[in-house]
Amino acid sequence: MKVVNLRTEDRGDLKRAAATLLWEDNKLPSEELYIDVPAAYAEGFFANPDAFLVAAAIPAMYFGEQRVFVEGAVCPTLKYGMQSAFQWLHHWYGIGNPQIRIEADVQHSVEPVSHHRTASFFTGGVDSWSNLILNHLSYPPDHPGFIQDCFLVYGVQRVKRHNFERAVKEFKQLEAAAQVRFIPVYTNIYSHIIDRDTRYKFWQEAYNGPALIAIAHAFANRYSAVSIASGNDIPNLVPLGTHPLLDPYLSSHRLRITHDGITHSRLDKTRLITDCDVALQNLRVCDMPDIPSDRQNCGQCEKCVRTTVTLEALGALNRTQAFPYQKLSRQTLAQKCYIKHSGIAVIYGQLIPQLEAQGRHDLAEILQAKIRRYRMETLDQKYLKGLLFESLRQAKALLKRERAPQPIVESVQDVT
Repeated sequence: MKVVNLRTEDRGDLKRAAATLLWEDNKLPSEELYIDVPAAYAEGFFANPDAFLVAAAIPAMYFGEQRVFVEGAVCPTLKYGMQSAFQWLHHWYGIGNPQIRIEADVQHSVEPVSHHRTASFFTGGVDSWSNLILNHLSYPPDHPGFIQDCFLVYGVQRVKRHNFERAVKEFKQLEAAAQVRFIPVYTNIYSHIIDRDTRYKFWQEAYNGPALIAIAHAFANRYSAVSIASGNDIPNLVPLGTHPLLDPYLSSHRLRITHDGITHSRLDKTRLITDCDVALQNLRVCDMPDIPSDRQNCGQCEKCVRTTVTLEALGALNRTQAFPYQKLSRQTLAQKCYIKHSGIAVIYGQLIPQLEAQGRHDLAEILQAKIRRYRMETLDQKYLKGLLFESLRQAKALLKRERAPQPIVESVQDVT
């Protein structure tokens, strides 16, 4: 893979950092990668070779390219650290080419850092809100570690542009209360391959951290540290494309990448949010691309239900307008809640005593049943390759057909 023609461009109200990506060992078309930011927030923004090294090298390694050549001089700290990132990904998944060569000149000196400023990435979800709250509880506002800016990124999820712009507008109104600036960023460093990643496998396994970190490096002349919020606490860490063993290796000498929030469980994080009204009223967790214009969250997708049942467990759902209901029904939880991995089972297990303490025994019973089923399915997959539950599904479908009403014979001709 080659990354060439790095450039910074003015595009009306936007400033663009761009580069041309050329695949060599995969028969894929060339791409024009870009990162855009409104000109009003473009201080220190440039086509940093470090940014495009991170953006390109992880896909190149994952999909088996033999090398990644980057035009321009990259930070030797980053170039060295990327070898560890490659090895972790290969160790976790056994995929790609961990011996991929990075062919790029290296910087021989580093200019003295004239800026000490911290930013973070922000979606409005539980992880990013709690990360911001924890940071502001830990650092005084005049400390360089205090998060002053939050990046809102378009192009790394299947969200519709109008919904993103609506979220930006609404978050901008919270800047004084949240003590941050919200900065929109537009990119195609993942969206140019999103259609080939139909199940988000590459994104989840390898790229959700590096894609954001690539954007951070485009601002390396403005920030000395950028924080990424962890989705898991220490007891529940699993191999993932954003991880405390992965993200920091993608730092440069000038820009430190941190993976924060690993000391707090999902329940702990949500409890922090319930104590911060600006966060509680402005939670955005929804996965649905077509959220109605009058809603922040659909209230029906798995992430919405996972969040609302947690808020119910903390006695706080009735205090927020962020969801279309202020009491979670037994039916909604039973129909929309599903456990796709062990981390979610742990989250729900922690909620059961909390729900019982709130008098929501009906919801606690459903979670207990869901966890039992998940454990049985896990054992079935491990020892029987899924045969037990597949047989049960087939038997259920057969019984349903047999119980279906039979057509009524209306005449002799129908018989003959």
